[in-house]
Amino acid sequence: EYMGELSIITPTQEISAQMTHVYHEKQMYALCGQHCLNNLLQGHYFELDELANIAHELDAQEKSLMFANGTDTPDAIRFAAEGSNNVDQDGNFSVQVLSRALKQKFGLQLQLAPQEVTQSLATIYDAFVCNFQSHWFAIRKLFGVWLNCDSTLKKPKVMTETYLSSFLYQLKLDKYSIFIVTNGNLPSSEFAEVSMSDPNWHTFQSILDDQPKQKQKSNASFQSDLDRALKASLESSKPQIPDKPQIDIPNDPIKPITSSHICISFHLPNSQVVIRQFLKNDVMGSVVSIAYGLLCMVSDEPKTVVQLNFPRVLTVKSTDTNLEDTLEKFGIKGATKFNVSWLS
Repeated sequence: EYMGELSIITPTQEISAQMTHVYHEKQMYALCGQHCLNNLLQGHYFELDELANIAHELDAQEKSLMFANGTDTPDAIRFAAEGSNNVDQDGNFSVQVLSRALKQKFGLQLQLAPQEVTQSLATIYDAFVCNFQSHWFAIRKLFGVWLNCDSTLKKPKVMTETYLSSFLYQLKLDKYSIFIVTNGNLPSSEFAEVSMSDPNWHTFQSILDDQPKQKQKSNASFQSDLDRALKASLESSKPQIPDKPQIDIPNDPIKPITSSHICISFHLPNSQVVIRQFLKNDVMGSVVSIAYGLLCMVSDEPKTVVQLNFPRVLTVKSTDTNLEDTLEKFGIKGATKFNVSWLS
C-alpha cells in the first residue's frame, strides 16, 4: 500500500475541523471513473448515465472518422471489432470521457504530467487524476491539506507535500498515468445540513482521527508542515498560479478530400485528438514526423523516439528502418487512429 509509514500528528492549533467536511465516494462495481470525478470535485456532480452519454458521443465521432471510406475497409472492420474505446461493459471510462466531462461542466482540463515528476508539482497545482489500467482516483488539496481520495479507501488519507512527491514518483514507476487538473478553479467542499444523512460526507476531524496514531513521530518538520496547511485553510485562498494552457491544434476535415486521401487521427497523451490527411502513396515517415511534431507541442520534456500504436494491429517507431514504405504497404488504406507517445 502506498501510504507506507505516513506520520500524522494531531495539530495543537485550534481549528474548525469538526465543522469542516470532505466528500468521499467509496468504490462500487467498476465505477471508479465516476467516483474519481465526484471525489475530485467534492460533490455528486456526475451520474453514470451522463458519463455513458459522453462515451457514446465520442464513439459516434470516432465511428464517423473511421467509416469515412466505407464500412468494409480492413481498418473499418478492425475498428468495429474492437468495440467502444470509451466505455466497456463494466462501466470503465476512458480518459477522453473524464476529460470531456470536466471541460463541459467546469471548464477544467486534464494535462498529462511531465515524465519526470518533481516535488514542485505539489506546490504549483491543487489536484491530480491518476490511472492504471481500468482504475482511476483523484488526489486533491483541500483546506490546505493534500488528500488521497482513492475510492478504494474507506476515507481520504492525509498526505504532506513531501510524501505526495514520493507517492507520485512511485506511481510513475508502477506505470500509472498522472494528469494535472488545470485551466480553472475546482469547486470547494459545499457541505449543507441536508447532507448529514449522506454517508459520503466525513468531518475533517474524523479523517485526521483515522490516521495511524501508532506511527506518530515527533517530527518537527512534519508538524510545521501540517499546522501551516491547516492554518492556511482558515485564511483566504492562495493566489492562483496560471496553468500551462492547452495548445489548440486545428484539425483537418474529418472526411477525405479525395478518394486518394486517408484521414489519420493522432490520440495524444494529454487526451487531445488531432486529425490530419495523407495521400495513400505518402510514406510512413511523413506520418511519424507529424506525430513527433505534435508530441513536441504538448510535451514539457520532448524525447527522441516516438511510437504510434494502432491497438493489437500495428506499432510503428521513429527508429524503424521501413519508414520509406508507403501507407498502403503498411496496410493503411482507410481512416486510421494512432495512439501517440514517447518510447520509454
